[in-house]
Amino acid sequence: MLTVLVAIGSLCGWAAGARDNRAGLTAWKEGDTAKALKRLERAARDTSDPRFSYNLGTVRAMAGAKNADTAFAQALERTRNPAERAKILYNRGTDRLQSAQAGGACPNPAIDDLRESLKLRPGWKEAARNLELALRLRKQQEDQKKQDDKDKKKDDKKDQKDQKNKEDKDDSKKEKDDKSAQKPSDPKPDQMDKNDAERLMNAAQAKENENMKKPAMPAQGVGHGPDW
Repeated sequence: MLTVLVAIGSLCGWAAGARDNRAGLTAWKEGDTAKALKRLERAARDTSDPRFSYNLGTVRAMAGAKNADTAFAQALERTRNPAERAKILYNRGTDRLQSAQAGGACPNPAIDDLRESLKLRPGWKEAARNLELALRLRKQQEDQKKQDDKDKKKDDKKDQKDQKNKEDKDDSKKEKDDKSAQKPSDPKPDQMDKNDAERLMNAAQAKENENMKKPAMPAQGVGHGPDW
């Protein structure tokens, strides 16, 4: 829970910054956020009191407006009072925690602010509670990151295995195709291989040439035999 400082010291009660600060807080209570921010931004230009910037940062944070951190930083620059710094750090840390819870940002800046606030104001229950929430959120984020990394490694291994299986399958198919391309095709049934036909023709031609060189033998009992 954020805390707004309403009271302004009497010494600056008539200062322009004090009037704008008071008018801004009144507008905020009445629900006029735009007017409240306008008057508080004007008040924060007055550096005489760190609470002007503190209130601006707090209302910005509660309204979900931008640059709450800037106003809180200005407030911290303008005071060395431990009690005031504790409140500024508590509000900034709480706003940072809420942003981390809503948007998944790292809660470390919130943890730093809340720890520093507790150093300046030991035993502050609200600050301790918010610090506990911030630490718990960081632990959850770290656990989630570890799980995400584990899941990613598992997915990467699966992708690598699937890729290897695909490559092995492609290599096996290529090897099979290569063997099929190298294997001579079987002759069709009842059809002589071309090489075999050439060999038979050459053999027949050679035999015919050989027969032409030998004298023809007469048939038995015809022509001149041994008894002539």
